[in-house]
Amino acid sequence: MSNIIKAGEAPSMFRQLVRYCLVGVINTFVGLSIIYVAMGVFLLAPALSNMIGFAVGILVSYTLNRRWTFSSNAPLSRSMTIFGLVCLTGYILNLSAVLTAIHIGGVNPYLAQLFGISVYTVSVFLGSRQLAFRR
Repeated sequence: MSNIIKAGEAPSMFRQLVRYCLVGVINTFVGLSIIYVAMGVFLLAPALSNMIGFAVGILVSYTLNRRWTFSSNAPLSRSMTIFGLVCLTGYILNLSAVLTAIHIGGVNPYLAQLFGISVYTVSVFLGSRQLAFRR
């Protein structure tokens, strides 16, 4: 745990977490807008629209987190690859948390999604901070 939060680093980490959450709101808005336009205007299938919107959202997230949240100068190819793997890991953790909450915990599926989002947010923030955008 000492590698995650070092003495005197908490204010910086809190500022990064706030920025990370704001980036999440932005990339969600962009991705969802693209999904809706792809379905409504271009009449694409929901799955294809979702894939396109998700991909654009991930690129927006990567760009804003690299430049604004973490002010990283890590090599582009390295940080993008690791960020992609961190997001994939976060998604697997999210899905596991949601399914566990529903099927083992008996939690309402809508509430389970909120739990999954929190697992995703924390895991991807820490993975981004410690792995993808490490200084």
